[in-house]
Amino acid sequence: MSMRKATRWDQRLHMAAVKGDLEEVVRVLDTGRVHVDCTDRDGTTPLILAAANSHVSIVKELLDQGADPNMTRHTGTGAIFFAAQGGFLDIVTMLLDNGVNIHQASKDGGTALVVAAQCGHQDVVEFLLEKGANANVAMRDRASTLFVAAQNGHTGVVKALLKAGARVNTRRVDGATPLWIASQMGHHQAVRILLANGAFHDTPRHDGATPLLKAAHKGHIDVIQELLPYKPSLGLLKNGESALHAAALSGDLRVTKTLLAAGADSSLKNDQGLTPVQIAVQSKHYDCASTLKEDLAKRRERAKTASPATPTKSPPPTDSSPGSPRVVGSPKPTPTHVPGRCSTPTSPAIVQSQSSGQLLDGESSPTRAKAPPRSSTQFALAGSSSPLSRGRGRGVADQYMSCELSTLVDGSSRPPTTLVVGSCGAMSMGSGPSTGPAPSPNPSISSEPVGSHSRHNGTERSSSRRSGDFSSVKSIFHKTLASFKRSSLRRRSSKDSPEP
Repeated sequence: MSMRKATRWDQRLHMAAVKGDLEEVVRVLDTGRVHVDCTDRDGTTPLILAAANSHVSIVKELLDQGADPNMTRHTGTGAIFFAAQGGFLDIVTMLLDNGVNIHQASKDGGTALVVAAQCGHQDVVEFLLEKGANANVAMRDRASTLFVAAQNGHTGVVKALLKAGARVNTRRVDGATPLWIASQMGHHQAVRILLANGAFHDTPRHDGATPLLKAAHKGHIDVIQELLPYKPSLGLLKNGESALHAAALSGDLRVTKTLLAAGADSSLKNDQGLTPVQIAVQSKHYDCASTLKEDLAKRRERAKTASPATPTKSPPPTDSSPGSPRVVGSPKPTPTHVPGRCSTPTSPAIVQSQSSGQLLDGESSPTRAKAPPRSSTQFALAGSSSPLSRGRGRGVADQYMSCELSTLVDGSSRPPTTLVVGSCGAMSMGSGPSTGPAPSPNPSISSEPVGSHSRHNGTERSSSRRSGDFSSVKSIFHKTLASFKRSSLRRRSSKDSPEP
């Protein structure tokens, strides 16, 4: 129908169709001054208005007067689209009986079946399926009818579509599946139905996010409990994250505990090198961080128990040099630790852990004491990796005890103290004596002494040693000079003396 300006009679017919005034509709149509399919500026006809507002009698009258059931607005939506959207089964039936195209689609690809599924009108969906609607029809972005039903959690519609042959693993243009969208939205009943009908539990969106990761990020514990029996991936995904990282970011303690109980690894690092503990701390979810740290500690203990180190006992080799009865490799006395030193050599065969008191056996060469392991929370605050991890690839003899001081963990009872950057020891608090090493504001600061702030005993001894060395050199110089003078005088006196 060609575009023309709406007249006053057109407006009266449209208004009567919206209000459901059947007498006014008949009166205007009987004047002969208006077309039954007259449109407004959006292309809307009286039949579309009547169908959208569930006026069954007016729909019938307009159809009897010759209205075209397949006329659409400029967007491509017609009377059956709006009737299905509203769930008006009687109008949908009437339109189909009058020859409407059941596959009529909007510019976005939306059909009557799609919009009925989206709105959860199960009776309309089942009727349209019986009348030949395609269960696998999809929008322009390839979101299927099953996708939009799962997105809105309409379990009855999901069941009807699956029964009619809807494909369960179709993907939208971004890679999302019906299971993925149901998991993100938290519709655990729809998730259960989809999984039972063959939905693949680990199909990711193109950005690498899986249904489990999205459920963990959104805190949908019920969805997670539906997914876990199908053994979804708990490790790092293609996007460099894990479901536990997502749970730490959202800070949901129930989700975190559920994933840990299912076997999620709290020591995994994402593509930025961060563990779930670090992410939880950065997001200020301290309860979640505490739970993750406890799990890390348990994992370390289990690892130590599962593979204990056993020292290798072998007869010590003897020195082959003549006249030397000494046994090579016999343990030397451990030098006394000097306060302020950054590293302390220890006994060659056995190194005692300063943090736990356990013996780390199996070392046959002199080593230096290892630093007490810091918690992942401290690594997160520092933005650096463990001192032990930085020493990977080195020999055991190249490891040194770190001077980095532990950062206060949330909930610690130790009072905060001030530490001079670069110092290996803490300044005293107030006028009282220092009670020990204070937490560093940044565990990754340099441990080298800086200026006058790092005057430790070792440094003082070095200064005194330098002073003594200087005095010795000065004394030798004066003795040499005196000797030189004496020899010069002897030579001169011998020249001046007369020959006999």
